[in-house]
Amino acid sequence: MILLWPDIEPPPIEEEIFCYRFCKEKSAGFLGLQPVYYFPDSTVGNILRTCNHDRRFLVVNSPKIIISPDAGEIMGSILQGHKSAIVGPVYNEAEYAFQNARLSFPYLDMDTFREASQLLAYDQGDLSKKANRLEPACFLVDGKILSRMSKDLKISEILSHSDLKLIATGALVHKFSEYTSSGRPELIDLVPKKIRRILDVGCGRGMYGRYLRKRFPEIHLTGVEVNESMAREAGKYYDELIIAPIEDAEIDPYFDLINCADILEHIPNPWDILARLSDLLREGSYLTGSLPNVGHWTIVKALLEGRFEYIPWGLLCVTHIRFFTEASLRESLKAAGFEIDVLRRHVLEPSPKGREFVDGLCQRKIGDRKSLMTAEFVFRAKKSFKS
Repeated sequence: MILLWPDIEPPPIEEEIFCYRFCKEKSAGFLGLQPVYYFPDSTVGNILRTCNHDRRFLVVNSPKIIISPDAGEIMGSILQGHKSAIVGPVYNEAEYAFQNARLSFPYLDMDTFREASQLLAYDQGDLSKKANRLEPACFLVDGKILSRMSKDLKISEILSHSDLKLIATGALVHKFSEYTSSGRPELIDLVPKKIRRILDVGCGRGMYGRYLRKRFPEIHLTGVEVNESMAREAGKYYDELIIAPIEDAEIDPYFDLINCADILEHIPNPWDILARLSDLLREGSYLTGSLPNVGHWTIVKALLEGRFEYIPWGLLCVTHIRFFTEASLRESLKAAGFEIDVLRRHVLEPSPKGREFVDGLCQRKIGDRKSLMTAEFVFRAKKSFKS
């Protein structure tokens, strides 16, 4: 099998740069293959001139996917019985709903991804179903089929020239979605009525602002974002945009609410920043935010096994440099003059191995179930009145 990997430059965002490298290295490692790179405008002829057409080609069009070893084996098994077909996997989030994987639990790291892929492979095996179209992110095709296609056909156009398309229902591929695309409705729900001036720290591409305006059209919205390319996209939703690290941003007070969604864990000194944000708020105003829980069972289990693996984004995002539990979050907010009035815990169903791990710790009275099961905290805190 030949692994064809796209030679695409990542956008100038640290998490994206890491993601491109991480996905390539993980996929190649899982499959035991060295990737053969191709440019986006490469043709079938370009590939066949450098690769043996008697081989199978695992074509990757998206650099932000991770192919499980089970996926490679199952897709290969299906292609063995249907050599004229193009075989695609299932995904955690597919462009086409019929290619969504039927997972019994959400995975959050590489350990639970492998567990999910193994269980799916065991349940579905090499079952396949026909489809009129396939997600272009990844597919497997026999080289003999490629050799019959026009040599001028671009790699990205191969799928449109196949009559038989099959989905390998037990072959799981992870696809990283755009991590700044969420409008964060759970945080917008925490915005009280009659709020007029809001500061959004780390506004990214501005999705929070976009959806916030639909509910509160009269607000005055200021955004702070360190990444210039993302800030340019956010500009159309904000009345004012400050492109700078929050530590250096010149911000005029006063605000009725400051939003800090998944920001504190990325800042060298979040405690000083909390104190500064408090100074930018009127008395009795609000700070909303979210941050991951370092006490989640996936992190605890890996630490007990001597591992701590960063991923492109998520609980252990590669740009996280500070880590919080519920206790340390409460202490940090209190020290900056805030009192939590809403705290919500994002709890996800653990994997079978995760459930066994959590139960084992709690039965031995060496683990707090509430903390172990919490992936993220979503909070609203009120600025205390000075005595």
